[in-house]
Amino acid sequence: MTLMQVREEVSDTVRLLQQHGDSHLYGYSGLDLLGHADAELLPDGVDPSGEGYMVMADRIRRLIAEPLMVCCRGTGSAAGRSKASIAEVGPIP
Repeated sequence: MTLMQVREEVSDTVRLLQQHGDSHLYGYSGLDLLGHADAELLPDGVDPSGEGYMVMADRIRRLIAEPLMVCCRGTGSAAGRSKASIAEVGPIP
């Protein structure tokens, strides 16, 4: 399978599970973490560099951690009000 095919399969699976009632499953594209404009952060065309991992971590924080902290503020735990499963597709080639 190509990376594009893997992304499509994961996306289709997330959508199917959501349609069958899994309201706590969220999917994020790897392109949201490292997109085409970030190609220089993938020195071998697949794997992120050290800087690439730092950029990914910052974007993950903004996409996932910050919204979870906002929804759970005052509950005392991240699981207090939201149990989120994250399906992430991976970095682009």
